Amino acid sequence: QKVFFFDSGDHEGSIFSLNLCHRWPPGCLDLLVDPAIRLSEDALGNFKVSFLQTDGRFDQAHRINEAEAAQVLQILNEIEETPGRMLPRVVIAGFTREQRNLLASYIDRIKRAELPGAEKIRQLERNGLRIVHPGELPGVHADILIVSLTYGPVNIKGDLPDAIEEINHPAVVRDLRLLSGRVLQGLFIVNSIPEFFFNKETLQHTIKSGKGFSYLVHYLAYAKSLSCQDSADQGIVVDSLRKSIFAEGHQQNIEKETEGLMYDRIAEFLNKHYPGDRVVRNYRIGHFDFPLVLLAAAPAEKIQVILLDGFLSPLSVTDMEWEYKQGKLVAAYKMKMVETFAVHWFPQSDKAGEKLLKDLNAGVGNS
Repeated sequence: QKVFFFDSGDHEGSIFSLNLCHRWPPGCLDLLVDPAIRLSEDALGNFKVSFLQTDGRFDQAHRINEAEAAQVLQILNEIEETPGRMLPRVVIAGFTREQRNLLASYIDRIKRAELPGAEKIRQLERNGLRIVHPGELPGVHADILIVSLTYGPVNIKGDLPDAIEEINHPAVVRDLRLLSGRVLQGLFIVNSIPEFFFNKETLQHTIKSGKGFSYLVHYLAYAKSLSCQDSADQGIVVDSLRKSIFAEGHQQNIEKETEGLMYDRIAEFLNKHYPGDRVVRNYRIGHFDFPLVLLAAAPAEKIQVILLDGFLSPLSVTDMEWEYKQGKLVAAYKMKMVETFAVHWFPQSDKAGEKLLKDLNAGVGNS
């Protein structure tokens, strides 16, 4: 088993390059935590991340962070054209709706008053500039994502607001894991949570603060360790998050184990109908690890990939743009995808099995 830690290049400040597989979106540590996941050179690309410790004050009454909003505008002003002389598609995410509205009002004020940067903002808007709350991210895609985490200390002691508990809501935990899956080229993290909460000595203590907060501070710690090119600290963060997930009741493992049992059941069914070793569990080709395939009976036929619930992503979340692109790669390997749905195998598995056999024998699938 191998976990990849990626060091940065020679960049100023805390900007660094991160090689990654699109199956593991930057900042989404779920796949690194799973020791069964392997990433290969075939799947790697290039990605830039900037981690900016702003140390702004969180305004509890208005639920905003003005220092972070100012930092976001500065980042926006520094965005450069692509090699094709086009500005990238930018999405800004404010972690509270009030922060989202504050950012939108600042940008609107710059345009109305024709302040410096107004024309650039108009160009970015023509290219798809969006200002959203993380809950509005599904279906939104960007070349560059700027995240204002918003929450920060409320006094000189560094105490965090009571509102930080919102991060533990299941919907916010989902948003955290989806955030970086929206981007293709770059991610800017603007943060005010004091570094004390995400240094390696205090990480494990955050488990008691709730699932969302624990995931968030691990996310921050990993980005910081990358910016420092410290692979030892990266390993500490991954190990700590692994323990954190186990402390949360093994939920991820339960999901993967349940899915594995379903594939075992389907494989057992198919073995009764296909001779030899045509039914194969955990079939690896390129950067894919397919849980279940049916090998071709003749050279002219295609290998057929059985997809439980129709998704290629090994995560519990995915996006259709990624699924489409990965489907094209599957077709390039002269393979076909055939869907089957877990819900159809209970309680009437006979009907689900008959349909799957019909689709496999007909060579039905998405190419």
